[in-house]
Amino acid sequence: MAISIWQQSPAVRRRHVATIGMGVSEDFFGQGVGSVLLAAAIDLAENWMAVTRIELEVYADNQPAIACTENLAL
Repeated sequence: MAISIWQQSPAVRRRHVATIGMGVSEDFFGQGVGSVLLAAAIDLAENWMAVTRIELEVYADNQPAIACTENLAL
């Protein structure tokens, strides 16, 4: 259905930074799965991992991913 990959920098100067990668199966596009997954990752980062910066790369032609990030005001 979906997967999220989390990477937090071990370097002291970047320990507050996390990189998130995620993917949602096409069978579940348009059902809010990506938004729920990304919101859960943000909650984990902010409330449990002391992360103050989250990095997420999105391909320019990936409209579902762009919509997902815009819905969460990223």
